Amino acid sequence: MSLLRKYDSCIGLLLFKCGQYTAELWYCPAGYVIPEHSHPHEDIELMFIMGQTTFYRRKPFKVDEQSYTPKWYQAFRTFSVEAGWSHRFTVGKLPLVFINFAKWQAGIKPTSASVDFELLTK
Repeated sequence: MSLLRKYDSCIGLLLFKCGQYTAELWYCPAGYVIPEHSHPHEDIELMFIMGQTTFYRRKPFKVDEQSYTPKWYQAFRTFSVEAGWSHRFTVGKLPLVFINFAKWQAGIKPTSASVDFELLTK
C-alpha cells in the first residue's frame, strides 16, 4: 500500500507502521463534512494538530452523541474512538490537520482508516 492515502477530498500520509499500530497524518479542506461512519477493526486516537473542527462520537446502540471542539491551544490533544463506535466530524473555516493513531485488532492486517471505513446509513 502507498504512503499516500485519500478519502474524498481529504489526503493522508502514512507516518508509522509497526505490527498492529499505524499513524496517519490527515489534511481535510475547510468546510468539509465527513459523514457518520465506523472503523470496525481499529481503535483510534484522533490527535488535533491545527485548524477548526468538531469531532463527534457515539457508542453502539446509543442515541446520545459526544463532541469535542478543540481550540488552537489544545493542539496535540486526542479524542478516542473504539472499534465499532460511530463518529464523524465537521471542518470549520480553516482546514483541519490531525493524526489518526490506530491499534488494529489481532488477526487484522493493518491498512488505512480510509480502507477500514463503514459508512452508516440512516
